[in-house]
Amino acid sequence: MRLNIAVIFTGGTIGSVCESGVIDISDSAPSMLINDFLKTRSDASFSSFRPADTLSENMTAETLEAVQCSVRNTVSDGGFDGIIITHGTDTLTFTANLFSQLFADAPLPVVFVSADKPLPDGGNGADNFAAAVDFIREKIRGVFVAYKNRGEAPKIHLASRLVDSAQLTGYVLSLAGKEFGSVLNGKFIWNDDPVNPAPSELASNPFSVPAGERISTEVVSLVGRSLTDFRYLNFDKAKPKALVYKLYHSGTACTAAGRYNAAEFLKKLSESGIETVVAPINGSDAEYAGASLIYDAACYVAKDISFEICLVKVMLAVGSGKNVCEMLKENRAFEKLIAYR
Repeated sequence: MRLNIAVIFTGGTIGSVCESGVIDISDSAPSMLINDFLKTRSDASFSSFRPADTLSENMTAETLEAVQCSVRNTVSDGGFDGIIITHGTDTLTFTANLFSQLFADAPLPVVFVSADKPLPDGGNGADNFAAAVDFIREKIRGVFVAYKNRGEAPKIHLASRLVDSAQLTGYVLSLAGKEFGSVLNGKFIWNDDPVNPAPSELASNPFSVPAGERISTEVVSLVGRSLTDFRYLNFDKAKPKALVYKLYHSGTACTAAGRYNAAEFLKKLSESGIETVVAPINGSDAEYAGASLIYDAACYVAKDISFEICLVKVMLAVGSGKNVCEMLKENRAFEKLIAYR
């Protein structure tokens, strides 16, 4: 069967060329991606849309809104077997996690693709695009990311579990290293792991996304680091509505007395009316000494999800006037890393 796929171009490296050592957006790159695919394959036809044209580090809330509208209109069209969204790698993690929530009830596969180099310079863009087409053929509903790290087969990631790319290499990673599956010789192979939902579970996901959800930019994120002096971090002139604090991998932060105490910092913010959230925390692990001080100081504790999806959930809750705690409890796109069987 010949697939009918909508391709939504937003820019990024996959939509760029390199001239005189500078990588920037190109008008010709989008057509190049599709034309190169059609030179060797005839099992899909494509309809192109271009709601944005930017390097992903410059993706704004307004640009994201335009892309979101394009995806929603394409889903409503009902005439496509799947949607491919091209996107830059720098902010792919944020956009993929956001769209995993906004389109958790999409009746078709929505797949993000990107590239480590511009198409004329080789790289993995064409492989990622082909893997997305092959995955769409499986008709597994939900939001995903198709990406081939160097030396590996293309992987399919649940967008709700995408975490920040590896430094310097830009390798795309899933939470706990548990990607949803791989594409081998044009065939999708599901990663049968207890923490991965089965394709049938995605098909029967009962969640219905409420209308009108939107993100708020009045949310600050802060990454915990050694020897952070919290005296320099205050919001006296402009106060956000919420702050999401990234703990160390073991769910801890500094609680030593003095200016490095994260618990005192979070407590002070909470008392000033700023909703504070801490993540990531493994809900099944025993707590380290002092961790309870952090959890008690914060307004909310996000368990079994990545920091990245936690930030998205808080931004959606604040932007939509919803309860942050209730939003964090949801598992609308299988973002929680728990055993499913």
